[in-house]
Amino acid sequence: MTGRTHGAIAAAILTVVLAGCAAPAQEVEQEQVGSSPSAAPSAAPSVEPALEPTTFTTRNGTAWFLLPDGWTVEDTSMLDPLSDRGGPVWQNQIVLRDAEGAERAAYADGYADDVGAAMEVDVVRSIPMADGLHAAAWWSTTGEGDVWHVHATVVQDLAQPGSTVRPEGFDRLHSFSAGLASVPACAAVVDEATAITCLESPGATDALELLATLDLAALPWDAMPDDVDPQADVPWIEFVSADGAIAFSHPASWTVRDQPWSEHPFLTLVTPDGSEALDVRLDPGAAPHAASCEQPEWAAEMRFTLLSAEAVEPAADAAPLELATFRLGSGDIGVAIMTADRVAQGCLEPEIVLGQAILQVTTPYATDAPGMILERFPGGAGFVGSYEHAVMLDVARSVEVRVIPG
Repeated sequence: MTGRTHGAIAAAILTVVLAGCAAPAQEVEQEQVGSSPSAAPSAAPSVEPALEPTTFTTRNGTAWFLLPDGWTVEDTSMLDPLSDRGGPVWQNQIVLRDAEGAERAAYADGYADDVGAAMEVDVVRSIPMADGLHAAAWWSTTGEGDVWHVHATVVQDLAQPGSTVRPEGFDRLHSFSAGLASVPACAAVVDEATAITCLESPGATDALELLATLDLAALPWDAMPDDVDPQADVPWIEFVSADGAIAFSHPASWTVRDQPWSEHPFLTLVTPDGSEALDVRLDPGAAPHAASCEQPEWAAEMRFTLLSAEAVEPAADAAPLELATFRLGSGDIGVAIMTADRVAQGCLEPEIVLGQAILQVTTPYATDAPGMILERFPGGAGFVGSYEHAVMLDVARSVEVRVIPG
């Protein structure tokens, strides 16, 4: 038995509804995995029979564990269209049922924060696992010891047991717990002695051995199943500027900020967590500036290495245009619509002449203002191929100049 601890116990609030494994009459505190009200399951719950012992793997490959003979899994995992990281997140929600259909264990993972609750705890026994984790049987009590709970969960810190773990190097929060309601020795836990009797019983041993079969993969927060497309499976909406001059589509969870200091459309696409990702500007009567890379003070920073490019046509009668992803001399990575000759020259100059107006569609650059998207990708690391990059490209592809101001 480890030393008893009084402190903050980590609990998960994931954006998935997952009822605790305990039956209502059980004196076991089952920490729950909660949900954002707007999230909806991407498919109806499914029950998969397991006629022989098998390994169950989550749809996006984040975890796998042994499913006992005759048990089934109820998988209500779903795509949550909004997360604190700026894009959709796949939330795994798995319930394990025994041959009689009773709920015996639950697994969940996703992107979330931890919260704490003060209580007195003690780990009675544990089984070591990979990634510094443990399958642990432990009790907790609150107040003056008049309410006792017993738990069988995968924990990270035996001195501070809880129901959620995030091993070092992992980006997602994981939870795997087994209910003890069906264990006869756990029917009446009223003090430390009865809690220990419960947690040392054969039924608790079975629960720990199940939990110890869990293996985790250190996948990124936005890991998706192969058959789920976070671009297509979340809602997009059309934005039209107040004067009707320019329009584009964007994810409903992202916002468009109309810069108040500009008399004409100067629109900034903003991620759900507040990062400015893309500027879309239509400025009538403006004259194009000299290319930045042709000015000595800017040349080193404004020349770029092209990473990808494709033809786009945001307006009729414009010069040939391309949507480029590039790495600047400063090391930052961005996207912009530019004339094809500027792309070929490797010169960042996103000003596009449309009659008597200038169009710009570009990642914010040459600014030290806070809250820019590139702060999320220092030196450009991880930007290419990210969800944010994909959204910015799709938004830029959708830009349509409907009225060219004179």
